[in-house]
Parts: sequence; C-alpha cells; structure tokens
Amino acid sequence: MKVQIAQVAHIRQDAVNRLKSAQSQKGVADQGQRVLVDKRNKLVKRITKLKAEIEAIEKEESARKQRTSMRKVDLE
Repeated sequence: MKVQIAQVAHIRQDAVNRLKSAQSQKGVADQGQRVLVDKRNKLVKRITKLKAEIEAIEKEESARKQRTSMRKVDLE
C-alpha cells in the first residue's frame, strides 16, 4: 500500500512540476507577445506620422509647381 501511495505521490509531483514549467513558458511567451505588440503599435504610429508628413510635402510641392506655372504664364 505504501508503495502505491509513493508512486501516486511521485506521479502527482511530476505532474505539478510539468504544470509549473508550462505556466512559466506561457508567461515568457505572453511577455514576448506584449513586447511585439508594443513594437508594432509604435511602428504603426510612426508610419502614420510619416504618411501624413509625405502627404503634406506632396501638397506643398504641388502648390509650389502651381505657383511657378502661374508665374510663367504671367511673364509670357
């Protein structure tokens, strides 16, 4: 009887150890995922800002070309 109890206790301890290991690995994976999500969000914000900046530059360039063409017409 004692042998069976010892075997069950050993099996239980192994299961608990595997559970702790799995929980630890899951915690590490979750933390890594949070870091990646934060990096992605930062990049999305940066891309959005850069797109807005490019759009502003393109508008400015278009306005400049339009003014230049108007000046050429006035000079002729």
